Amino acid sequence: MSEWGLPNWRNEEAYPKELTVAVWRWQFIRKTKAYRDYYDENAVLWYEEHLPRHLAAKAMFDAGQITEIDGDFAWVFALDRPDGDIPYNLKDAFSHPDDLYFICDCPDDNPFGFEFLVNPRRHEPESGLFHFGRGAPLTIHRRGDQIPDPEESQLVFTVNLLLPTGDQIKQATVIVAKRKKRLNIKDKRPRLEHYPHYLQVLDAKEAGASLSEVAQLLPKAMSNRSEQAAGNFLTQAEEVRDSI
Repeated sequence: MSEWGLPNWRNEEAYPKELTVAVWRWQFIRKTKAYRDYYDENAVLWYEEHLPRHLAAKAMFDAGQITEIDGDFAWVFALDRPDGDIPYNLKDAFSHPDDLYFICDCPDDNPFGFEFLVNPRRHEPESGLFHFGRGAPLTIHRRGDQIPDPEESQLVFTVNLLLPTGDQIKQATVIVAKRKKRLNIKDKRPRLEHYPHYLQVLDAKEAGASLSEVAQLLPKAMSNRSEQAAGNFLTQAEEVRDSI
């Protein structure tokens, strides 16, 4: 495994073949610089905020005032190890963001739609850690924010919470559909069977592989293994990674 928990990109068998939609998203998103930077920044903030609470709870445990962890302390340890029971007890050390199995609550306004903040170096987390609920992430602007000029492929809406939101959302949906038709933008549906290969070529690129090496990783059903075909496939993989 590399620093970011990436498999050996030369080994096709190291890549998953069947995952839930949520974990497929995780496998792609954890490869982005945006999520890696977001984790490194926000996990440390969470850790520094909760460390005093942990120390207080541990002192109570050491003094015999409490004997086991309860719901109020459940996330203090921010740990979810696969080797046995989840250690929700005060005998275990407080997990640091550098710990591979660190996990904590994710800020509500995170741009990834995550409920939990999971270490991106973790290759195979439990699928139950991912509850996306929000679908494709939106950029939320609040009162006082400076709203940038939208690009041609973007639309900005203001929702009045004092009025029925359902009607406003329906109207926005109609406007979005008309704009996409005018710009000839179609929803791309990447082939799920290509996902393992997409992950593999993304890792190969990150490791510094050449296009000729990437060409050898293309699905066996693809007869064209030229560098151009490899470049096109890599572009498809990057589009999935950045939009999934």
